[in-house]
Amino acid sequence: MQNKIVVLSLLLLLGACSTWLGEEKRVNVDGERISVLVYDKSIKPEEDVKIKLPRPEANNDWPQAGGYAHHSMQHLLISKYPREAWSKSFGKGSDSRNYLLIEPIVANDTVYVMDVRSIVSAYRLKDGKRLWGRNLTPKKGDNVAIRSGGLAYSSGVIYASTGFGEVIAFTADKAKKLWSYNVGAPLRSAPTVYEGKVFVLGANNTAYALSADKGEMIWQNENVADETMVLGSASPVADNNVVVFSFSNGDVRAYRADNGNELWLDNIASARRISGSEQIQSVLGRAVMDNGVLYVTGFGNITTAIDIRTGARLWEKDMGGINQPYVAGKYVYIVTDSGELVALTADKGSVVWVTQLPIWHDEDEKEGHITWRGPILASNRLIAVGSDGKVYAISPYSGKILGYEDLNKPIKTAPIVAKGYLVFVTDNAKLVLYR
Repeated sequence: MQNKIVVLSLLLLLGACSTWLGEEKRVNVDGERISVLVYDKSIKPEEDVKIKLPRPEANNDWPQAGGYAHHSMQHLLISKYPREAWSKSFGKGSDSRNYLLIEPIVANDTVYVMDVRSIVSAYRLKDGKRLWGRNLTPKKGDNVAIRSGGLAYSSGVIYASTGFGEVIAFTADKAKKLWSYNVGAPLRSAPTVYEGKVFVLGANNTAYALSADKGEMIWQNENVADETMVLGSASPVADNNVVVFSFSNGDVRAYRADNGNELWLDNIASARRISGSEQIQSVLGRAVMDNGVLYVTGFGNITTAIDIRTGARLWEKDMGGINQPYVAGKYVYIVTDSGELVALTADKGSVVWVTQLPIWHDEDEKEGHITWRGPILASNRLIAVGSDGKVYAISPYSGKILGYEDLNKPIKTAPIVAKGYLVFVTDNAKLVLYR
């Protein structure tokens, strides 16, 4: 999919730096920012405001994709100068048939990860000691490509979704299987656990709700399937008895979490042509619920804020991507598919600042397109990771690039924060923790 992105041009000059938090040396980005995609309009600041953020707060856990079920993690706490604490290889990484897109989770001082073979491993947070491993591949499932899936934790139980269509529950301490349920379609994203239910989205564009204790089907809702295959999907978001699913045809549907009754429907598709007659309208980034508002970004070049109660759009912007918007206080941060990190006001969607991140492995030859994951906000740093293996720290107040750290391996998953640790997963299935 990256190879199909059409690029115009970018003028970018990077200075060297020795510390990725930027206290000793700074990274300067100069030159005119030129939009890199033919279908993308230039994003420019619209409102001159002084950004004020809530104080950083410590979080002990990151129990599911997006943090908690509502995905609104605000301003997290890490040390001023994080250093690598430990790293471990945890299995098989990406290859030509399977892609490591599964984010880690943290609960009860343990890091849980899953590799492309659907092997789940548990590591002690403080020192990386491996506690156990469990293979979730069924006997006849070895030849399935693009497996994906993901993990979630709740009340001592790990819930895993797999590309084989199974949702599996097992104890977090010893990996003892409790139940499993096959929905009959591959599961490309992590489950969302909320109020005693496990919500998953099938590759057949069907929303499922299972009971967390027994794995029984509570409700399901089908949506129109999209013929264009996309890599991955968005985990559902839930809060206040509302669960929202983002589908591959651009539909965003809100249901009552308890019984599955539909509350409202929106569609954020603005079809993006990638080659010939192929189009992508999917929503790949997780949506966020915060203060009664749903923030969602689609790959079809739309970011919007929706009133969760009524389904009415509060604002929309002509910018798209594959990442979850990050909400902190009165502001929303987004990394677009053209590598722009954008700060917007949460109430109006006004652009406060825009920073162009590097988009080429080889800037001189314009080769090797870099995709970005994130951001996450931790101790007055926005942290974004690139597919070139670099981790960037950016000021959330001005958009200035402060510095970067090179992990030397591609990264295709967003970082997470728990108990003061920054947790990364590289494309070759290496777990890297900074503190």
